[in-house]
Amino acid sequence: SLLSMINPQRMTILNFGSCTCPPFLRWLRKMDTLAAEYSPSNVDYRIVYITEAHPVDGWMGGQIGKKLLNAISGWGAPIQFDDVKHAQTLEDRLIAASKFVSGCDIDEDIVIVDGIEDEIEIKYEARPERIYVVQHGKILWR
Repeated sequence: SLLSMINPQRMTILNFGSCTCPPFLRWLRKMDTLAAEYSPSNVDYRIVYITEAHPVDGWMGGQIGKKLLNAISGWGAPIQFDDVKHAQTLEDRLIAASKFVSGCDIDEDIVIVDGIEDEIEIKYEARPERIYVVQHGKILWR
């Protein structure tokens, strides 16, 4: 379970998203800054990588590339996520998550990848975008 992957004694911010979700990418740097500010105290930050929002072979996949580029503009080197397809296997999802980690320069240790059956996403209703704060196994804010 997701809660078994985090320290119950520390407050944890869970940020759910994928590399084909423009709002998630747009807020990612702000969340990173917030996490860096509070992490030395008793707050952890985790990204839960869930199913693709707009894979190239899915809803609005062919049209979303421009929005993705707008969401991540100003990050330096151009990041291309407009070729990511809907994961058919866990390996596919792990490849997309790895591309996200390297493309966005995210510490891979903070990323939790949901299984191919989307158990975490379904349990936490993590669509279209969700941020949770949990501590002691309880949801404090969503």
